[in-house]
Amino acid sequence: MQDAELHATLQNLADWGGCELNDFKTTFGESHLNVIKRRHYVEQIDTPYGKILYLTREGRLAVGLTNLYHPTVQALVNNVAVRRAVATLKAEGYTDPKPRVYGNAHAQMTDPDGKLVCVSARATSFNSHSIRLLAGRLFDGTRPELSRLFVFVPKAKRFRTLQNRYPLEIREVDMPQPLQAKVPTASKSRKKAEADA
Repeated sequence: MQDAELHATLQNLADWGGCELNDFKTTFGESHLNVIKRRHYVEQIDTPYGKILYLTREGRLAVGLTNLYHPTVQALVNNVAVRRAVATLKAEGYTDPKPRVYGNAHAQMTDPDGKLVCVSARATSFNSHSIRLLAGRLFDGTRPELSRLFVFVPKAKRFRTLQNRYPLEIREVDMPQPLQAKVPTASKSRKKAEADA
């Protein structure tokens, strides 16, 4: 693997966050995975939705990130949800995905007509109040370039009434059913600190 390829792979993980192991292998290949694991640039964590890769301290330093961030399981599964939502829209002709333009669990894309859309996704809960706040913030007049908001959630039917107020489309996120009902929200370091106390 060339240095440029390695950097692009690590930058993808830095920009988009956690990536489900099989999705990573499909996108980058087994050889990329072996190299970045051998160099200790990524760790993999078991989640209710499968194994997810994320950057370690060494991986973050390799792309110029100096803060010591350790993502929660909740953040990682939401990263996977955003990646899958973007992949769904790419298959429909949407282009130019940009991560985290409107916040951590959001992306910006261009629709087939050249208009900008926001993509938001959650693998777990996203209540109607949160969607209403997000839509209100995005369509408050300060972002006239934004034409639509896509919200990907586990149970899209719950939120149909919100679509009358905003240029909003709610869809089901393409995530496997969790192996357990609730996703733990505390990171490893927080759990360790609580156990030590």
